[in-house]
Amino acid sequence: MDIIDPESATISATMRIPGQPVNAAMAVSNSGIVVGSGGPDLIAMEPEGRRVRWSTDLGGTDRGQCSRLAISEPRQRVYCGSASGRVTVFDLADGAPVPAEEIGPFYGAVGNLDVDADGSILTAIGGGQPTISRWQLDGVGVGRRLIAPGQMLAGPYSYEGSFVVTAPQAEPRIESRVSPLFTEQIIEGVVAMNTETGEAGYRFDEAVSDVGWARDRRLYARSAEDTLLRIVAADTGDPVGEPIWGVSVLVPSSAGTTLFALRDDGLIRELDPRTGRWAGDPWGTQGIPTWLSVAPDGDTIVVSHWSDGSPRENEDASASDQEGTWLAIFDAEDHRLRSDDPIALDAHVMLDDGELIGVQGTGMGRYTTDPLVRIGTLSGGTGNLGNPSLSRDASTLLMLTDNGNALLYDTGSGVRIGEPFDTDSRLLPRGYLRPDGLEMALSMPEGVVVWDLDPDHQFEHVCRIAGRDLTDNEWRTYLGELADWHSTCGFDPAG
Repeated sequence: MDIIDPESATISATMRIPGQPVNAAMAVSNSGIVVGSGGPDLIAMEPEGRRVRWSTDLGGTDRGQCSRLAISEPRQRVYCGSASGRVTVFDLADGAPVPAEEIGPFYGAVGNLDVDADGSILTAIGGGQPTISRWQLDGVGVGRRLIAPGQMLAGPYSYEGSFVVTAPQAEPRIESRVSPLFTEQIIEGVVAMNTETGEAGYRFDEAVSDVGWARDRRLYARSAEDTLLRIVAADTGDPVGEPIWGVSVLVPSSAGTTLFALRDDGLIRELDPRTGRWAGDPWGTQGIPTWLSVAPDGDTIVVSHWSDGSPRENEDASASDQEGTWLAIFDAEDHRLRSDDPIALDAHVMLDDGELIGVQGTGMGRYTTDPLVRIGTLSGGTGNLGNPSLSRDASTLLMLTDNGNALLYDTGSGVRIGEPFDTDSRLLPRGYLRPDGLEMALSMPEGVVVWDLDPDHQFEHVCRIAGRDLTDNEWRTYLGELADWHSTCGFDPAG
């Protein structure tokens, strides 16, 4: 490799790259690091010190597999364009491939590449087609925004406005001090954050777990110090009611107007989050409640509970003579028990048509509740399912897997929307759906990212990304039975 003095246009130095040509593509970072390709390896060099920093095997001998190069020094990435229409990514520090950040496919071969000054946008010119595309590299882009770099989700969305609960990225401290059936994920630095403005709101001054919202901007959490649950008014920070003891979990109704307290003694009692006062008498099942979901119209409550097979003094409950997880269905108004069956569901949500979506392990089923009958199956993922998040109208469902995927569903059809989202699997919880179903927040390696799920906005995003209308073939394949071809994005056909 020759180093040329630009003023005199003469070779000022020569650096030998043993056995490796770098005559296909070359890029230079702002600090002077040179990355070149041409043979079977991608090579990074430091001309000032006359040394090779690293060499990475590209896995082949085709020079076209890395015929274009660009460097983002702020992100410490090397971008390698190929004739096959892909941009592979490598770590600038050590040359390690970063397959999760691969870009493409492109429409034909990749041409010239360039990265903007702050290293956040990659621009690519088509190598065989007259196209230009821009790719966001820093966690934001069309339809998604990085709102909290270096943060993770610590709780769900609020019922009013657009607040989520975040905390600095860290693995939660897991404890089981309240009940052996429930674990506490203790997190420090928890704060309510506005996803629209990025501004922080109420901040907890101690480590907490079991963070959630109710109506009227009520925020609740369990103190890591004394394990008691407390409700606060997020707008003012004032406490609401007295500390709550003897409760394993608080579960809000679909509208957030009622909190259901799953008590340590196996009973359930309702709490008014506006006042922090109990409403009505305790009620429950023959076992220990482990999960509760409420119908969107509030007329039905479904409870998963663990039974050891022995009867308990509760005249309103039926006898559960089989050890294991049961599923009880109650009338919400008078807590009349409609049915109680030995069905093991780890989590579930109720839909607006009286149906239920429940998960166990890697499986997800659809059930009627009157009577309780399984009527279908939803496609899941490769990991165990859990932590469902349902929109207020029960039309959109977010489901998480324990191997880091977030799955979005249309509940009416049971069809998954798009491909799985790859979240940061080290962190729990990892994802929530906003109650109106128009936004989703996920914990990603770079921080908390929100997705715009508004269908009208999504359509605009698709048109902007594609930069064109549907082709005749695409129209015939997907929309041919609906209408004759016409512009869906509003582009001028003559342009």
